[in-house]
Amino acid sequence: MQNYGMVRRDVVVRIERLIGARVESYMPVVDGYTAAMRLLCSTTRTRFFAKIGTTPLTCQCLRREMHVYNCISGAFMPLETALPWAALALDLPPPGMRRGV
Repeated sequence: MQNYGMVRRDVVVRIERLIGARVESYMPVVDGYTAAMRLLCSTTRTRFFAKIGTTPLTCQCLRREMHVYNCISGAFMPLETALPWAALALDLPPPGMRRGV
């Protein structure tokens, strides 16, 4: 696997389970307004963007984002919406952090 930057293996495994394919490479995307982890991932068949909640707040925000995207439609929406939206909200609090703490 080719990668740029350190991403925990369990994150990659969870993404692979959601999309049903092996992630061949990933590259962190270092932009955005929240603490969410952003990755540009590639499989042998496609490339996709994954946004992962890293705190309880970013997980909640990503769930809202998924809800909004599921409520709107139109030619202006990206084709990538065919990928599982659940990939956007992998609940990934930092190691040792539990919900409600």
